[in-house]
Amino acid sequence: MFRRALFASVVTALVAAAALGRPQEAATKAAPAGPVETTFVQEAALDGLAQLDICYDALAQSHRRDVRAFALDTANLRAPALKELEQLATAREITFPTTLVDFPAYLPDRPWDNEGASFDVEFMREQVRRHEQLVDAYAREAVDGVDPEVRSYAWSNILQLRQRLTRARAILDRVERTPPY
Repeated sequence: MFRRALFASVVTALVAAAALGRPQEAATKAAPAGPVETTFVQEAALDGLAQLDICYDALAQSHRRDVRAFALDTANLRAPALKELEQLATAREITFPTTLVDFPAYLPDRPWDNEGASFDVEFMREQVRRHEQLVDAYAREAVDGVDPEVRSYAWSNILQLRQRLTRARAILDRVERTPPY
């Protein structure tokens, strides 16, 4: 029994290692991206950077544990997704934005400049709005995209984004029903 468990662990590790190695090999051989993929990758990257930026605001300013937990989870999930997107962009010769400074349209709205109870409501409203847009953009790319690896990236993130949208809506509902301090 121990041998079977050990064997299963080794096989799983080898399969995982092989799977992790494939995207990097394929990424180095990818053809340059078309305009649809270029637009999707750049917009997803810029939105991801904006998400990280406003999540850091929530970690610093929120008074609610559920809002801070949502912000932390979002940052922890978006950072690796951005890294994967950067690898796709590099392999396809797409300029990958690393800062929002040159893209003022993507600088996050901050209706919560004041701290307090209104911050939590405004932050979660912004999260719901952003996640709705992300789900739409990723679904469009997953269905209409041309590049199979970029489509795969979009598909692999849709479920997580939908779950986060559902969670954001639930937190927003609770935050709006809770009276200010």
